Amino acid sequence: MRDINYDFILTGCHPFSTIAACYFPSGYISSSSRSLRRYIRSHGALLADMLAVEYDEHDNILTPAQIAVLIRHLGVPSEASLV
Repeated sequence: MRDINYDFILTGCHPFSTIAACYFPSGYISSSSRSLRRYIRSHGALLADMLAVEYDEHDNILTPAQIAVLIRHLGVPSEASLV
């Protein structure tokens, strides 16, 4: 299996759907986004940290601070084990 390089998420703002697809690969981008939003809502510490960096459940773009919180809680997508 080919290793995917996720270094691009470490700089700048990115669409929520792009980040979601890194953590929850799916054939449908809406499924990935829905899965990541559900995951954030269901993990209190993650949600609290996301809210501290001005996350809103309707955000379409994630800031570098919000992406950093996700990486701190979930790890880099290639290392994340969300199951």
